[in-house]
Amino acid sequence: TKQFAADASSRGQDFRVIIFPSTVGYLYRYESGEDPTASLSAALDEMQIPYLDMAAAIHEAIGGANYCDLLTQQYRACSGHYNPKGNDLVADIVYDWLSQDFAS
Repeated sequence: TKQFAADASSRGQDFRVIIFPSTVGYLYRYESGEDPTASLSAALDEMQIPYLDMAAAIHEAIGGANYCDLLTQQYRACSGHYNPKGNDLVADIVYDWLSQDFAS
């Protein structure tokens, strides 16, 4: 990752990372209080690589709503890909993140 970021920088390009949660990872994080991506976030912080923690952003955006409502198989095992509602939410989060980053 560090080399990839350096290569991008040498070409005048920005490098960013989006950490997407699996459903299991998301549910584990907010049921146990332990972040399964904490070591990745720490490594990105150490390398000063900007990243978006999508699990935290989704959790903040939906408040107390059910994460499973964002998935295609929401009523059967809380799994699948994002449904249209989930895709819209993810797109809005990424757009807002990039807009803030490039606005300055």
